[in-house]
Amino acid sequence: VQGWPVIVQAGASDAGRQLAAETAEVIFAAPSDLASGQRFFADVKGRAEKLGRARDDIKILPGAFVIVGDSVEEARAKRAKLDSLVYYESGIASLSIALGH
Repeated sequence: VQGWPVIVQAGASDAGRQLAAETAEVIFAAPSDLASGQRFFADVKGRAEKLGRARDDIKILPGAFVIVGDSVEEARAKRAKLDSLVYYESGIASLSIALGH
């Protein structure tokens, strides 16, 4: 409909935020809590404005990891099962990426 592919950027690093502010129409992010999500939103939208873009030029899609069960206990058991399947090395790599270190 718009005549070109939608440009989507994923990532919350400083470089990723800048790339999104410069070029993206959609940015996918997975903040750890509401406050960090709000800071991310304000940062990316502010960067876009400084570049002459309107705040509404970029849509932010928040990511969520949802586990469904018939009860809270069942959902927690499913989460524990999933956690038990993570290889130590993969977990450390994911943690390293999340911490940016």
